[in-house]
Amino acid sequence: MNQSEFHTRIQLFLQDPDSTRFSSALLDSALRQALNHFSLAVPRIHKTELMVIVDSSEYTLNTVSGLTQVLALWYPWCEGDLPTPPLQEWYLYWQSGVPVLRLRDRIFEEGTALKLFYAANHTIQGLDDAESSSIPEGLQETLALGAAGKAALMRAAHLVESVGSPASDRDQLFQLGQLWWQGFKARLSEFKRMSPAPTGPFDEFGWEIEP
Repeated sequence: MNQSEFHTRIQLFLQDPDSTRFSSALLDSALRQALNHFSLAVPRIHKTELMVIVDSSEYTLNTVSGLTQVLALWYPWCEGDLPTPPLQEWYLYWQSGVPVLRLRDRIFEEGTALKLFYAANHTIQGLDDAESSSIPEGLQETLALGAAGKAALMRAAHLVESVGSPASDRDQLFQLGQLWWQGFKARLSEFKRMSPAPTGPFDEFGWEIEP
């Protein structure tokens, strides 16, 4: 589903097909927050091979789009090598919003290659200029539910500040939003428990890797 289709699905949950109570801006904000939670529990898993240009104990991952976490690193990497355990002596940190890999007690050497598995944020076509959607079809309803819950909570908070708003309407909306949001997080916890860690550097090992 794209951004517009998610809006329609969220509006069905909220029983607001004409956007009289929930604006498009509010739905987008709720969708972003739900998408962030979704991406942490059910991340996009990718692999990539990178070339070291200069000797350094650090490697800046500024060319790896949407990266949120490195799951496994093989270095030095040579295509055709036999399976080996992933490298352990490394860590990831963020410098001015850019992910950086750092090795312990060794350096990335010029002319060598590294291979890594990494988690990345999901995208929804049309939301924040994304060109494609990556939400699996079977989980789109779950994401729409979470976004609807967050939208209800956000509107309930807004009604607190509105003079003359009926307390009963506000409370019911808040309770409904809480119910949907908690249900969304519970489903994400189930998916997270079912996700295995990558066990090897090749496609036939570990998680299914997107092309």
